[in-house]
Amino acid sequence: PPQYLDRYGRGYSGKYRWGFSFSLEEQKENTFGCKLPRKDIQRAIDLYDSEIKYVDDQIGRLMEYLRESGLDENTIIIFTSDHGEGLGEHNYFFEHGDLLYQHNSKVPLFIILPGSEVRAQIDAPVSINDVFLTALELLGIESEAEIDGISLLPYISGKDSRSRRLLFGETGVCYYPEKNDRILIKVVHDAFANMSPEEWFGSYDSLYVASKQRMVLSWPWKLIYIPDGGAGVYELYNLKADPGELYNLIGTEPLLEERLRKEVLAWAEAGEKLYFPVGSPLEAEVREGLKALGYIR
Repeated sequence: PPQYLDRYGRGYSGKYRWGFSFSLEEQKENTFGCKLPRKDIQRAIDLYDSEIKYVDDQIGRLMEYLRESGLDENTIIIFTSDHGEGLGEHNYFFEHGDLLYQHNSKVPLFIILPGSEVRAQIDAPVSINDVFLTALELLGIESEAEIDGISLLPYISGKDSRSRRLLFGETGVCYYPEKNDRILIKVVHDAFANMSPEEWFGSYDSLYVASKQRMVLSWPWKLIYIPDGGAGVYELYNLKADPGELYNLIGTEPLLEERLRKEVLAWAEAGEKLYFPVGSPLEAEVREGLKALGYIR
């Protein structure tokens, strides 16, 4: 809305006065090392802050309505996000999913329970995977399915902290791998453009999965694994001492590194087995799901 345009960074005049967007070619050229003038980069950051303010205001309106209508007495509210956004950290701009640093992987999580007076801040790292199981337990629903994650109710009640719990993550599809110097196995999508769906989800997936970066978090330590076709490249950060992940400590904690390296490689190997092997046919249900999403015709 217009009233939010100049909420932050007033006085800007330039191309992005009324909003910020890139063409595909501009996105490709600016994601890994933005070439825009500093004032335009700051404009993008100011608009992002304005978006956050707008969302915050709308959540406030929703909360006010729930209170006034009495619906807050039987409503569970869970607020989170699927990812962060690069705003120049690690020379990464206006994108997400390509890197595993905290600006992309750390997100807010608020849980408000009806009638609860508990005001607890959980310091232990948790995962978005935990939200589903938490919601099931809150609703009294049992599931026999094997689901990643845990219920966070013991955290909320103060009965459990599990600060030593391991958490894992991985990157998504990088659409400009040739521009990303942190991807050491380059998978260029255009090379697979003329493949059938079966070939795509075999040949492409096998290469793409092999190129993914993975991470394991054992608070306060975070190890990032970057495949290179060999032994791999690793980065190690102490998030408590270095929340911006500016100082790679790999080589300084050999016993810790070896333990975390084994954990992240085992997790990556287990995940790779879930993907289609090369040349395997797509199951009918999977094919229909992909059609519904517009990925295949």
